[in-house]
Amino acid sequence: MSALGPYPQLWFTYGPKTSEDDSIRLLLEAGATGARLTFSHGTADLQVRRAQQVRRVAANRDVFIVADLQGEKCRLAGIEGVPTVPVYAGQPLVLTGGEIDLENVPIRLPLQVAALLRRFSPGDVIVEGDGALTLRATEVSSDGVVVLPLADGILRPGRGLTVQGGFVPQAITSKDLGDLAAIAESAAFDAVAVSFVSGRSDIERARDAVRHARRPLAVVAKIETAQALDRLDEIAQSSDALMAARGDLALAIPWEELPAATSRLAEAAARGARPWIVATQLMEGLERFAFPTRAEICDLAHWMAIGAYGAMLSFETAFGPRGVEAVRCSRVLIDRYKSRV
Repeated sequence: MSALGPYPQLWFTYGPKTSEDDSIRLLLEAGATGARLTFSHGTADLQVRRAQQVRRVAANRDVFIVADLQGEKCRLAGIEGVPTVPVYAGQPLVLTGGEIDLENVPIRLPLQVAALLRRFSPGDVIVEGDGALTLRATEVSSDGVVVLPLADGILRPGRGLTVQGGFVPQAITSKDLGDLAAIAESAAFDAVAVSFVSGRSDIERARDAVRHARRPLAVVAKIETAQALDRLDEIAQSSDALMAARGDLALAIPWEELPAATSRLAEAAARGARPWIVATQLMEGLERFAFPTRAEICDLAHWMAIGAYGAMLSFETAFGPRGVEAVRCSRVLIDRYKSRV
């Protein structure tokens, strides 16, 4: 059996829309075979409890639970009771180390990790989330980073910020090491996904941290940096599986190169006899349409047909309005186009 469990797999991401027992049960009944718990939000103890909840709800079903590490992610801090913040083209706002001010202009929004403010430079182009909004840094000082939205839109506290062509995040931080210790002790997870992998050493550090885990843990390398694309064979050989983490990858390389990069990942996985996962924006068309977009249908079918071991839904189940339908549609395509008997 593969390090990822029975073929083919379909993971849902646990989030606000999928946190109740009934919603988890419906996702599993619709065809999900596993869950992703993201350690970018909440505490390690909270994510362990959520993994235990999924196992309890699954009852006699086999579920494959992935702990997704944060890595050195630049992220807006969450603001209780404020899911979105409207911003306007050309109207400056300030990214700060902790002070929140939504009443005055410029508004001030904190980052989760204040130390990352030093990594910005004037002229940096910053993308929120998977591309919902773009900002340009105009001034960097001890007071914060002044940025200008390039179009009207909304910022979502808690979402990631990516500097196009900017600094390369670390894969394993002190937070991740603490999370890995909790994951290893809990026996609630089947795998850890390492964010922002750039080479073999990142995988080895993660593997060392969970070597004595109460439950054997597969180590999945998330491919989302240009550096990782240059070392795909090395990473495939040292990990148990690869993930095409297309959300951040599409921001780290020219967007038109994403299909070629995903094909390179699939080829490296085949050379290393490793399974791989396709992830990000698989079924978001269900926000607007009765069934997935034609592009989404062809996208998932294509990657399954050329050998993907499974697919991972993110926004669609964590925040989307039709998470169960996203799982059901994904399962139909996976079963129809899977490449193995």
